[in-house]
Amino acid sequence: MVPEPETCFELLIARRVPVHIVGHSVAVTRAAVLIGTWLNAGREEVRLPLLAAGGLLHDIAKYESITTGDDHARLGGEWMDARGYHSVALVVSQHVRMTPAAAAESRVTEVDVVYYADKRVKHEDVVPLSERFIDLQARYGKTAAARSSLETVEEFTMRLEEKIFRGLSEGPELLGPCLAGERFCRFDEYTALEHRIGTLFKKYIDNYRRL
Repeated sequence: MVPEPETCFELLIARRVPVHIVGHSVAVTRAAVLIGTWLNAGREEVRLPLLAAGGLLHDIAKYESITTGDDHARLGGEWMDARGYHSVALVVSQHVRMTPAAAAESRVTEVDVVYYADKRVKHEDVVPLSERFIDLQARYGKTAAARSSLETVEEFTMRLEEKIFRGLSEGPELLGPCLAGERFCRFDEYTALEHRIGTLFKKYIDNYRRL
């Protein structure tokens, strides 16, 4: 079972996720769904509704984890799983680090796409992986162990980028320009879903102010 975007925003408001975190999640969702659209037009097949739900909900437990120090990916995945959204839980729980089995998958999966999209979005802007990891090192690389771990993640994400875009006519450098409207490389299904999510996000902002 995959929740519709409307349900995703209801879940976010139920957890009182701050607007800036939801804004990041919306940007990740837009990137993930566009990549999924490219994949479906090419050699792979991924589920756009699952990409949308995974993108919107991947940081649903992040705000509380800032104060508790808990693993927000694990907490978010457990919360989604408890509500019967098992496929979404798999995406959410692995957006920070993948299980060995998921990382070894030969086909491109929804876990791959949301994980990668999250690494391409700095706050709400799509940036190259190199810039994103400079930001991550500055924010989280406080110890030698943390810096080494982030270097390992960066290397893995670079390999994942190659896996996702191999054989596609679109390259990773087109993601930002396409999402910004600087290049016309969209599809009707993507455009409709993007508009729907954008409208729901505006309503979310209004609802959050009334909490």
